[in-house]
Amino acid sequence: DDNDGIPDIYDDDDDGDGVPDSEQDTDGDGIPDYLDNDDDNDGIIDTKDRDDDGDGIPDYMEELDSDGDGIPDYLDDDDDNDGIPDHLDKDDDGDGVIDAKQLDKSLDSDGDGIPDYLDDDDDNDGIPDYLDTDDDNDGIPDHLEGVNLFADADGDGIPDYLDDGKPLSASLKGVDLLLDTDGDGIPDYLDNDDDGDGIPDYLDDDDDGDGIPDSKEAFQIDTDGDGIPDYLDEDDDNDGIP
Repeated sequence: DDNDGIPDIYDDDDDGDGVPDSEQDTDGDGIPDYLDNDDDNDGIIDTKDRDDDGDGIPDYMEELDSDGDGIPDYLDDDDDNDGIPDHLDKDDDGDGVIDAKQLDKSLDSDGDGIPDYLDDDDDNDGIPDYLDTDDDNDGIPDHLEGVNLFADADGDGIPDYLDDGKPLSASLKGVDLLLDTDGDGIPDYLDNDDDGDGIPDYLDDDDDGDGIPDSKEAFQIDTDGDGIPDYLDEDDDNDGIP
């Protein structure tokens, strides 16, 4: 954990704080942490506690080092070492899963009461996520949401997507890779705030700032089946009454 080159199982001071592990007593209850089943005395036993030492940093973040550079992700400005600062990178750890889905445990794309990280069908379109090419039904294929056009694994100056001699099209399956709603130079599929309103897209109910809630644009509900989505249809149920 302290990146001193000594594996934790052999290190008598895992966190490098100067206090031997055998004497470490985070909550000061007189029971050393290695014998204490609730290190931070928060009432949650350590096996179920996501922050054993109560320092405000989840345990998984303290130990996670996505790019193996010796700097834990919570201190690293570029977790996946792709050259794009994390605050601009939609997939910080380069695992292909959008950060918003990983970090925001309250995110519920289809509003069914089941957060996306527990939901097998995020957009409730009847297609399980593992078979769905657009899990959140936002119109951008999942494989593009996690793509970084600037990644250059071998450092030869040629972006990875061009290295195989097959340039990526500026448009793919209806997605405009060059679309930049707020004109900040970062295409929407890589931009954490598409409309530049200061609200991250995963919290913004109107990512593109067009006045139409994303929930309506994404699901394209068409109550009367006339081919016109409800948010554009003046008579949603086709009963003759606007």
